[in-house]
Amino acid sequence: MGRGGCVPLKRTSKGQLCSLVPRHVFYTPIVKTPLALGATHQYCCVVPIPDFNAEGNLPPGIHEADWAEFKTRFGTTGHRRHLIKGLEEAMRSLRTAGCSRLYIDGSFVTSEKSPKDFDACWEETGVDPNRLEPVFFDLRPPRAIQKARFGGELFPASAPADGRSMFVDFFQRTRGGQAKGIVTIDLKGWQP
Repeated sequence: MGRGGCVPLKRTSKGQLCSLVPRHVFYTPIVKTPLALGATHQYCCVVPIPDFNAEGNLPPGIHEADWAEFKTRFGTTGHRRHLIKGLEEAMRSLRTAGCSRLYIDGSFVTSEKSPKDFDACWEETGVDPNRLEPVFFDLRPPRAIQKARFGGELFPASAPADGRSMFVDFFQRTRGGQAKGIVTIDLKGWQP
């Protein structure tokens, strides 16, 4: 532990530099150690999107990424880059309407070489529905209009996905019920 309850900068096993960012960026709590109890700020190490597990999924959790990292990690083929362009168009519309966060799921954020599309859900808090195109509210299966326009499906994060779970939670489970990870992008700080 560094001065003031900070984690010092260091290189990861992959040679990437970890930098310090305020705790509020992360969704997982930081355990307060005796050294950190008197600190006025808590920091933790920024880590890249983790490696896929043996099943080809991200480890459980919501993994925050900046846009450059997301495009580098998941834009590995021409088809994937094409889907990213559609996702980017949807993100522009959502941000213009006041959306602050997008969660990305589906085979797009797995080791699948050629995903058919992406699945995403967006935080509704702060969104002016009058500034969003009707395509964002047309959730009738198979969501052909969304797929044609953006290359994927987009749902409100708190909408019911399966009668039991909101989409943001539903996305964090495989079809077999196992926990898996998803990626989130902060649209307020997003740089296309």
